[in-house]
Amino acid sequence: MSTKKFLLTLVLTLVCLSGSAQKLLTDNWDSSYSTEWSDDKEWCIIAKDSLVVSMTTYKADDGYNTNYVLEVMVQNYSSQPIFFNPDNVSAQYSKKGNDDYQILPVYNNDEYQAKVKKKQDWNMALTTLASMNQVQGYRETTKITKVDPRGHRSTTKIETTTNASPQSWLEWEQNLQSMNSQLTQAREALSENYLKKNTVYPGSSIAGYMNIQHKKGVYMDVVIYIGDSRFESNWDISNKKRY
Repeated sequence: MSTKKFLLTLVLTLVCLSGSAQKLLTDNWDSSYSTEWSDDKEWCIIAKDSLVVSMTTYKADDGYNTNYVLEVMVQNYSSQPIFFNPDNVSAQYSKKGNDDYQILPVYNNDEYQAKVKKKQDWNMALTTLASMNQVQGYRETTKITKVDPRGHRSTTKIETTTNASPQSWLEWEQNLQSMNSQLTQAREALSENYLKKNTVYPGSSIAGYMNIQHKKGVYMDVVIYIGDSRFESNWDISNKKRY
């Protein structure tokens, strides 16, 4: 299958994330590099050592965090299986566009799942407390003002407490269970196409995405090691007008 068809398949199978694509820098390219466009994203394609690694990156918000999303496809044209390890993907960025490069965390699936769950747990705790106060009942204050024959006013406050019914508690528990199930499904959706450890056999390929911590800057470099082979792409992340 051609690289173009593989890219199209990747776009259709990845989690749908909207974001702004980054500009690919091509100044230091050699003959192993080429580029293609797919769905308004520019892909860096590197062919060497009987492997073809394609990657693109863009900024996107998945509802939990704003990240640089790195989409990757690895095609194995060698005669031997290769091992893809997402822990061998790294990134660095330049904040001002000079040599002030700093490391950007690239999250593997477990790390990003933990990051999302922590935010979900915090939001769930706040929602639980707010809804529990409503279910526990509420206090109502009634003011009664009397005027005596001399025109003197006196005000009496009467407080009454309304307790929740057993049915209200049952509905509250069911709502929390439903919310927890939805949060689990959201994590599963984010994990579905997230790149994980894989053996890529001759003539086969893998495709997926990883999240990189978002920080404002000018340039970002992404490096993927597969065995002894090094695949690097360079990106303009300044969000300046491109064309």
